[in-house]
Amino acid sequence: MQSQATLAQSVEQRIRNAQVVSSSLMSGSPDGGLSAVVRLNPDSEIFKAHFPGFPVMPGACLFQIALDLLGRECLPDTVKEIKFLSPVFPAQDTELRYDFETEGDTVRVRITEGETLKAKMTIHLKTQTI
Repeated sequence: MQSQATLAQSVEQRIRNAQVVSSSLMSGSPDGGLSAVVRLNPDSEIFKAHFPGFPVMPGACLFQIALDLLGRECLPDTVKEIKFLSPVFPAQDTELRYDFETEGDTVRVRITEGETLKAKMTIHLKTQTI
């Protein structure tokens, strides 16, 4: 699995290249995990299609951003849990915080906007062999 230092160094460039978000910031979270602040671009083309006149962040995009933050070296094996708890409206929820907690090959992800829990995921990663 990718080290926390390597992950922190590479995440900003991956997010800058994404169409949905405009920037990110990576830091250590208080519990020793990693956190990323992702700023959504409410003018992104994806929001014009989902849904016209009432833009909502697709759940698949929330999941894909989590995978992008983890990096290519962290391939998902199974998704043990994924719950979308509150819609993300890009015009008002422009800054999402992704908190990552790892335990072995399992990563728990919490996505919040302010004090509101938007989604949570538990992802089991493929074991890397060299």
